Amino acid sequence: MEETMSDIIGADAAKLAGLQIDTLQKVRSGKITLKQWEWFNNLSCGQREKLVGNSIIEKLLPQRPDALFARFRTVANACALSTPEQRLILGIFPTPRRGWKKNQDTLDRMALFIRIYNLAGQCFPVKNQDGARIWLELPNYAPLFHGDRPETFILNGQYEDLYDTYNYLRAQAGIGRSSLA
Repeated sequence: MEETMSDIIGADAAKLAGLQIDTLQKVRSGKITLKQWEWFNNLSCGQREKLVGNSIIEKLLPQRPDALFARFRTVANACALSTPEQRLILGIFPTPRRGWKKNQDTLDRMALFIRIYNLAGQCFPVKNQDGARIWLELPNYAPLFHGDRPETFILNGQYEDLYDTYNYLRAQAGIGRSSLA
């Protein structure tokens, strides 16, 4: 049996190599310049999304904000997240609370967390148990998580950590990276 590149270096590394080759071909053909490529790579995930101009909530969960918030609370409760942990996921850092703001960043974070929960449940089903909750609570040795629990990683409060976790699960599900373009 002949080994493929994915077998030798791993699926994620093979995808990255393919993306690098594709980008190099675009540079060589003049579709993008090296300076443009370097500039884009130095942007944060959030900056890239703002540049594209599409909200992830429109792509993932086109719902009314109140329905989205209700679903977020249901998922957060299923994951046994405390109120301070929920605030971290939503990007609401420790301050006196006078209600939550229904701004786009908060809605995007809710949508991502719900999608993470749903994808984790699909990717790691556990008979008669909540596979998503179990996946979030167990140490994960994928390079993204460095042996930490995915829950710990997303509780850093950074939007990019939610987005990277979402894309990790998309890859695990065989869906590929999310593109907002």
